[in-house]
Amino acid sequence: MISSDGIVSLLLTITPTGEILIPVIGVIFVDKLSLNVAIEKIKKMCLEKYNNAKINISLINLRRFKIQISGAVSFPGFVNIDPVSRLGDIINVVGGFHQLAKEYDIEIQSSSGEKRYVNYTNFVINGDLDENPQFIEGDKIYVPFGNIEDAGIILRGAIKGKGYDIIPIGETLQNLLQRKIELEQNADISNILITRENNDVKEVIVVSPKIFSSTILKPGDIIDFSEEKAVMVNGFVKVPGKYQFSPGFKAADYIGISGGNLVDGDGCSAICEIEKDYY
Repeated sequence: MISSDGIVSLLLTITPTGEILIPVIGVIFVDKLSLNVAIEKIKKMCLEKYNNAKINISLINLRRFKIQISGAVSFPGFVNIDPVSRLGDIINVVGGFHQLAKEYDIEIQSSSGEKRYVNYTNFVINGDLDENPQFIEGDKIYVPFGNIEDAGIILRGAIKGKGYDIIPIGETLQNLLQRKIELEQNADISNILITRENNDVKEVIVVSPKIFSSTILKPGDIIDFSEEKAVMVNGFVKVPGKYQFSPGFKAADYIGISGGNLVDGDGCSAICEIEKDYY
């Protein structure tokens, strides 16, 4: 703290009963307060005594405590955290969300039984820290499961984490891409296909990037992420696998970028199979 009386540095400890004793200032009760609220309370009381002071507060040796998370996560249970841990940190520790999680309707219950709800997707998309809160001892987190028929979509193709996802009402394809989709290296998002059923008739909607933000998803949608044109190189080569298609490349070129022939490979012959795209 810097004031007209000079610079004062104090190393203070919070007592087991949640109190901080600051010389001249007095006792400040911070038990069960969030970190931000506790810091503001300390600053306020210091400024009442030294109204022109500049106050800096740093935390060391943070006390850790356990918090319970249940519901639609990979490994529900108790997690050891500190006061600066946020919801996203806890979700990572428990292995992420279940594919049927309602990430936009997470319940947080305090030790007094009071409940509040956060929309974690707003943090992922917009960076809203209010939707990625910190916790105090005694809080409990519950991530509800969504209903596939009411809010489920299917994700397929060149992405990681294929399967179901639960969407909020009015979610756009752009928001889905921001909060959920991790593309494979060979993914092609120049056109994304949405298969949708209307009155027992299936239609395929081709969505280009310019209308991602205006394309509203609906429960039951099947979303396909196409692959870029690729060439598979298998057999007696050093690094078999899938390689990006390059116009003008010959078989020898693809063998070269796959590391070349192994000793047992026949460099004088190769079998080429062409797979047709029926879309």
